[in-house]
Amino acid sequence: MTMEQLSAQTVKIQLSLTELKVFLHDSQDISPNSPQMLRLISFLLAKSELYCEIPFSEGQVTVELLSASDGGLIFYFTCCPNIPKQQKKNSHAVRYLSMFPLYADLQECCKQLLKHEIQCANSRLYQCKSGWVLLVHPNGKKNTVCQHLLAEYGTPLPDSPLLRARLEEYGHCLYEKNAAAAIAAESDDIS
Repeated sequence: MTMEQLSAQTVKIQLSLTELKVFLHDSQDISPNSPQMLRLISFLLAKSELYCEIPFSEGQVTVELLSASDGGLIFYFTCCPNIPKQQKKNSHAVRYLSMFPLYADLQECCKQLLKHEIQCANSRLYQCKSGWVLLVHPNGKKNTVCQHLLAEYGTPLPDSPLLRARLEEYGHCLYEKNAAAAIAAESDDIS
């Protein structure tokens, strides 16, 4: 078993095929929801909490399983911090995410959002390997104009806690607040 702390919230554990058979008692059922696998995940979480001192038992944990080349498994455990009670009320807030491979398309989308007076409670911009991801929180409930503009200029992404956690971990946040307005202002400065 190899254990490596990848960040302040993430641990990677790799089990070889031989080790996997020991832990699962030669069970043929290695589906993520099998009782043997759930016990193994629980055991590995406890071990990694001791090893890395990440408080997995105090919050929500995202578990990713990948097949290793030797037939074993690779486990990624990411601790999601507890959300304060006042933020939990807004946990069902509307968010739209869209991927932009070209920065020019992102700029045009942001100009259109401002042109159509889309009121955003907040917007963030992340730079990733495949481009830029804009996360928009429109004021109020669903905003179909905002949704359509993001789909027209970019590729919509499903809003999920896992995707947002991956953006935080693997993406580089360029603008934490008011990204749409800042990007639109950049394109105005160039003109």
